[in-house]
Amino acid sequence: MTRIAILVAAHDEPAYLTRLVRHLTTSFSVYVHLDSASPLRQENLPRHPRLTLVASRRVRWGHLSMVEMMLDLHRAAYRNEHDRYLLISGKDVPIKTNDEITAFFENEEREYVETIALPNPAWPDGGRRRIDRYHAYVPPARAAGHARMLYRARNWLVGNLTPARPMDRSFYFGSAWVNLSHAGVGALLQRVDENPSLMQRFRHTFLPEEAFIQTALMETARRDFVVSNDLRDTRFVGSSPHPETLALDDFARLQASGALFARKVAPRSDGGLTDRV
Repeated sequence: MTRIAILVAAHDEPAYLTRLVRHLTTSFSVYVHLDSASPLRQENLPRHPRLTLVASRRVRWGHLSMVEMMLDLHRAAYRNEHDRYLLISGKDVPIKTNDEITAFFENEEREYVETIALPNPAWPDGGRRRIDRYHAYVPPARAAGHARMLYRARNWLVGNLTPARPMDRSFYFGSAWVNLSHAGVGALLQRVDENPSLMQRFRHTFLPEEAFIQTALMETARRDFVVSNDLRDTRFVGSSPHPETLALDDFARLQASGALFARKVAPRSDGGLTDRV
């Protein structure tokens, strides 16, 4: 049987996280990273021999710490030699049964990673500003009013008054939520370890978590196995970088989806969606 590791990046919703982990550990090995700045603690999670807690670090959305956390999870699971590694957030919900997820990856060698080449003609300036401009940092969620304006002003100054960075390799972007084979994780980690400049290149870029793995993986022999599909049902509205929160009205659509997971959910306000799924 295919040995699957689920890698969970969590930062809130302790009750739902406990429920999610309990469900997943009935079939899979589960590795959880708890953001050290979040209210989540080890005691929020059930004890289970298939559950591993990965050393916590402070993670900020749109910051290189997201990439570091993603690599931490993959490294921890890779040491135990699974066949497949699925990275999800603590606000994802499985929309296929554990048996269906296992069957999907049976005898499957491909890397399911949404991968789109930059520059992308569908974006203004091809999306180059993600890569060729410096980005100071993303305002924390708690920043408001004048503080948020200050963050934005600083980013504008850094992004517009500093020289453009060279497009010194082929860059790719896509969903941060990847589904790698054992060979894929091995190739990714080897590429990162042998090329420390790669990590440095993504420092001070905008949303590096949506480009780092894609770019690194496409520099390995696993590029020929990449399928540009993250196997997630995610809906964005307008130009917002954040996915819409799912509700009970989405249930029928999710049932018909070919995805394995949907994101994101807010169990306390989803009208019972997580119960139905």
